[in-house]
Parts: sequence; structure tokens; C-alpha cells
Amino acid sequence: MPKLLVKTKGDFMLSDRSTGDVAQWNRPSVVTHSHFISQRIGLGQLILIANLRDDASDELLNSSLQKTKNAKEQKQLIKDFCEEFELPSEPDADEEDEEKEKPSNPADTNAASKPTGGDTSTKAADEKASPKADKAAK
Repeated sequence: MPKLLVKTKGDFMLSDRSTGDVAQWNRPSVVTHSHFISQRIGLGQLILIANLRDDASDELLNSSLQKTKNAKEQKQLIKDFCEEFELPSEPDADEEDEEKEKPSNPADTNAASKPTGGDTSTKAADEKASPKADKAAK
């Protein structure tokens, strides 16, 4: 299952009984993405920092954090950890829709706006469509 890097939003820890993972109170933690963790993120009890690959582990993060000397080093370590283990971001659904709507051939961009045969005059088209034009012509 995918892993997440999370941080509690207060001085408390959360234990996921279904996976055995623990979100520590004093540092970011790597946990397995589960229904419980998703609920806690939704409730605002956990802050999602990153989506991680399956090979990320809390033990690796914790052992690295213990070697740091100050908050600045910890922030840099977490940033480096995320760069190493973070999943590539998926494109937004809006971006995918926009790309689907774009024509693959640039010449096709004007195809929809060009009339396809017949009288290209808008006046002639308006007269054909307008019942008043029919009465005025008679």
C-alpha cells in the first residue's frame, strides 16, 4: 500500500490499529495510507506532507532525524527525504481535460470556425433562418 508523510496538528499522537503505524506528536511520520489515516486528514487532525513510495519507512526517517542538530537541519532532511521517496505528482483532472480538448493538428484549430460549403454570407444565412425575411421577400 502507498505510504504518506504526515504530521499531527497538535501535541498528540495517532495510532492506526489496522496497520500498526503511529503518527508521532513531535515529528513527521511515515504511515501506510489507510481508511483511518484518510479520516484523520479529513478531520484536520493530520497534515499530509507528501505521498511516498512503498519503500519509504518511518524507521529510516526517524533514524535520520535523530542525527540532526537543529530545526533547520530537520526541515532540510525532510525536504530531501520527500525528494527521494515522493511519488511523481499526477496531472490534475482539469489539465487532462484541457489536453483532450486541444486538437492534435494545429491546422484543425480553424476547422470548426470555417463554413463547410454553401453560401458563406452571414446575411444570406440570416435571411434563410428568419421568418420575417420570408415575408419581406414576398
